[in-house]
Amino acid sequence: MKTTDKKFLYIMLFLLELALVIIAFVLTLFAKTRFASLFSFHSPALALFIIITAGAGAAVLISLLVVKLSVFSPVYDLLKQLVAGFKLSIADAFVIALTAGICEEILFRAVLQPMWGIWITSFVFILLHGYFNPLNWRMSLFGLLMFCLSLAIGFVYMNYGLIPAMALHFTYDFTALTIIKTLNKNAAA
Repeated sequence: MKTTDKKFLYIMLFLLELALVIIAFVLTLFAKTRFASLFSFHSPALALFIIITAGAGAAVLISLLVVKLSVFSPVYDLLKQLVAGFKLSIADAFVIALTAGICEEILFRAVLQPMWGIWITSFVFILLHGYFNPLNWRMSLFGLLMFCLSLAIGFVYMNYGLIPAMALHFTYDFTALTIIKTLNKNAAA
């Protein structure tokens, strides 16, 4: 199986994301918290709509910055390579965004943020995504944008619960991947 094979991508995605949920589950056992209690939902429909719209808006804004500003060209090149290398479809973008939005937020927001606080959790979240790179200041600058987005997701979690935080994460990822895919398709044509 080649590392550009979609099967490889899905296997790695599901294994990594499943590992995050297992870690979250184990941590809840030690904290004597019921895992199901993490999925609190206490936000009105209008707030959820605004949160989802804000996620899409953030994705459009950040994607435009990455595409238009030459300082982010290494980030854009990496994203283009990911989308083109795996020949990602809109359905693939949906699955990737949904899996990441659910699994990552379970661990980072519902389990780690109450233990570590919003700032440390957001920093670790971005660090593990590889956005802070001392050898690549351009990627680190992008990491600062992602850190701000991670803080926003953390604030959504604190004020509205896990489901809206997942929705924001999913919406951002799906919109950003769709934009990159569309731009790749237009550039190839």
